Amino acid sequence: MSKPAKKPTNLFVASNANQPLADRLRPRDLAAVVGQDHLLGDAGVLSQMLAATKNGKPFPSLILWGAPGTGKTSIARLIADAIDWDFQ
Repeated sequence: MSKPAKKPTNLFVASNANQPLADRLRPRDLAAVVGQDHLLGDAGVLSQMLAATKNGKPFPSLILWGAPGTGKTSIARLIADAIDWDFQ
């Protein structure tokens, strides 16, 4: 069962004013991640892993490596959301 699409967030409304800009700009789903087509595109490795998980295969462990601020934790949280796992 797929999750309903999340409504886009208006970054400039008063209720978001106290959130840091980085939190407001963070992608809300995997389709919103920019610059990772080799991982998340139609033929991307993570897309294939997520599709296999939806067909009953277990999702493998991953190590996301890179410089600070490149989106590793954001992608990990989005993957966890996509497969209904808790992220701690």
